[in-house]
Amino acid sequence: MTYIHHVCHLILQVIYVLNLYSFHHSLQLLVGRFQC
Repeated sequence: MTYIHHVCHLILQVIYVLNLYSFHHSLQLLVGRFQC
């Protein structure tokens, strides 16, 4: 595996995790709204 390929894979992983986190956060906000 080349260095550049490794960096690209790492960036994709970070973006994937951030997307999961933001999705979970918006889901929490939605649930919180329904609870109020």
